[in-house]
Amino acid sequence: MNVAEYCRRYRKDKRVVEKALKKNRVRGVVYTNGIADIPEDAKIDYYIPKRKTNITVQDARVYLLKALASFHYIDAFVLGLSERDFQDVVNTMVALGLVERIGEPDGVTTTGLRATLSGERYAEMSNRELAKFLVESISSGITQGALSFLMMPAS
Repeated sequence: MNVAEYCRRYRKDKRVVEKALKKNRVRGVVYTNGIADIPEDAKIDYYIPKRKTNITVQDARVYLLKALASFHYIDAFVLGLSERDFQDVVNTMVALGLVERIGEPDGVTTTGLRATLSGERYAEMSNRELAKFLVESISSGITQGALSFLMMPAS
């Protein structure tokens, strides 16, 4: 589909899509005689601000949730993480119930992940508020796990 059709279908601003095309942030695009042919279900890569050169694990968690809630494409490459680090981030978000696995990633239209309803609600927070919530949730989970381990009867 062309840019105008893509914009209509996904309610995106034409300038945003053209800018993403120019920066090679639309997955699966094929150019024919200089005209972009965008796949039906192509997603635009999530935008990471350039000033963020060293992405922390906490940043990655925030970006992952925001990208999935806004139907953008995100993976280890987009975040600049190793595949192993990306999977650790995903596993944490799944354990918190903010992200769920829905299939295998194809590299163009799906990451194989989706934000849950609670994940979508939390994604509406500012990045700072969301980061604080995630730190509290993870540390609370670690504390609960340690307490349940200590409370187990010795065999």
